[in-house]
Amino acid sequence: MEFIVDYEHIFFDRYTLEENEKKKEALDIVKKIFKDKLNIISSDTLQIDISPCGAEEEILFEKTREKIKREFFLRLIPAMREVEEEKKEPLTEKAQRYINANYLYAEFSPDELCDCLEVSRKVIDRAFETSFGKTVTEYVKEMRIECAKGLIKENNTLEVVADICGFGSVKTMQRAFKSTLGKTPGMYRHSQLDSEGME
Repeated sequence: MEFIVDYEHIFFDRYTLEENEKKKEALDIVKKIFKDKLNIISSDTLQIDISPCGAEEEILFEKTREKIKREFFLRLIPAMREVEEEKKEPLTEKAQRYINANYLYAEFSPDELCDCLEVSRKVIDRAFETSFGKTVTEYVKEMRIECAKGLIKENNTLEVVADICGFGSVKTMQRAFKSTLGKTPGMYRHSQLDSEGME
């Protein structure tokens, strides 16, 4: 499988490196992710030994792609902070951008967000409660649930859904659904099937 290093898209115009420096960082990140599975064809094109052929392989590939995006995002943070300071961007908007890039990782936590934005948990929760009427934890949980609902409708297994949406386990996803929707993922699936049957 060939992989085009789309560094221009991922680094955005706000990143302060020169074009050749952007390309070098992009290649370094991809090398770090794929290690011995990588064969460099040119400065822009890499050949990667990944051939998805089933659910597990597809999940692995998706996680690898998200990991690459995450590495790029972490490299962008210092440059983004400079620009954001100039723009005086609201804290919740910076937080939302980081959450959008990372909420599908099971290991993502509000503490990671606080470290990135250099604010306390109390400050970020207060900002979210003011803007959205919920804490960061509740906000992330609801984003994961929305992701899961779409995948459940597509008839994916609960194990696959929990893995892709960052819950870490079916049990954690069940608790999240129950506390937010008042029903388990299985019950949600049945309710969707029932509503479709009535149409």
